Amino acid sequence: MLREPQSLNCLLVKPAGPDCNLRCSYCFYLRKGELFGRGAHRMDEETLAILTRRSLERAHGAFSFIWQGGEPTLMGLPFFEKAMGLQRHYGDGLRISNALQTNATLVDADWAVFFKANDFLVGVSLDGDEHVHDHHRVDTAGRGTWRTVSANARLLLGAGVAANAVACVSAYSAPYAAETYAFLKETGFDHMQFIPVVEPDGNGGVTDFSVSPEAYGEFLCTLFDAWRADFKDGRPSTSIRLFDTLFFTLLGHPAPECDARGTCGLYLAVEHTGDVYPCDFFIEPAHHLGNIREHHLHDLFNSRRQRLFGGAKAQLTPTCKACRWLPLCGGGCLKDRRNNPAGFKMSYFCTSMTRFLPHAVPTLKGLASRWRG
Repeated sequence: MLREPQSLNCLLVKPAGPDCNLRCSYCFYLRKGELFGRGAHRMDEETLAILTRRSLERAHGAFSFIWQGGEPTLMGLPFFEKAMGLQRHYGDGLRISNALQTNATLVDADWAVFFKANDFLVGVSLDGDEHVHDHHRVDTAGRGTWRTVSANARLLLGAGVAANAVACVSAYSAPYAAETYAFLKETGFDHMQFIPVVEPDGNGGVTDFSVSPEAYGEFLCTLFDAWRADFKDGRPSTSIRLFDTLFFTLLGHPAPECDARGTCGLYLAVEHTGDVYPCDFFIEPAHHLGNIREHHLHDLFNSRRQRLFGGAKAQLTPTCKACRWLPLCGGGCLKDRRNNPAGFKMSYFCTSMTRFLPHAVPTLKGLASRWRG
């Protein structure tokens, strides 16, 4: 039976490819430069125009562009001003939103004015206080970037830009959950996202900087307790992405995050070359879907290869299929399953979630009940 075509409504765009002005020690994306050859990697204006037109001409209602890298601000403001003009030209009648993920080292007042004027949601990569952030996030000379990033984060927030904090959780930072939460809140962030780091070491294990499942489970429990202690009049005073996803799932809504759903493939990722992939964690030849100069994005989104990628999440162990927590965790992110030394059919962070979910779900169920009431 043929699946009815699905509408593409979100695109993750990497206009500077894997290029970055930092050398974060846990970064998996810098090595993607090997796919594209030496030199600077930049999306040209013709590719940007094709990308925008083919994104919007078959869109319905709303469409989201998420700009990532590498470091997307390496493109400079004129590139993004051109992008806004193209969106206005091709997106008449559509509700178009833009988000950008940045290390914030190049952000200044002009960027802040642009983000505010164009309603960008800006994710700032800030792992925590100075010793936590600078443990991994350094520039090309090996110098810590915390002072610059934290100052520019305050600049964005002070200018009224919608900004959230995106903090990676490594083996080093995992013991500092409460400290990190307090720092990010004091900086001014009321929206936070925490991403666990796990990368293969090439020898059948994971790198030293990868957070262990046990440590990540404890991190989540401590973070949840700090978040819960911050409630005002019985309501959260901050938003944490994982907790929001669980809350909406308990209300009976589809999980906002693809790693908590039964299938993947909710968006497409486009490199600076116009090459299209099913996910930014799988930008590699084996998962290449096509190029925007030769194929329409909506056709690639509905291609057999994209459907097979999304359906790979259904490959679960009998233990996973019988687990009471599967409706909430969705089997985890495919990236965390591929990086699991124990095998693809179970997430590396399975034991993290079986530690965390019993700790958090009773409180979240209570919130959901009050929300319904």
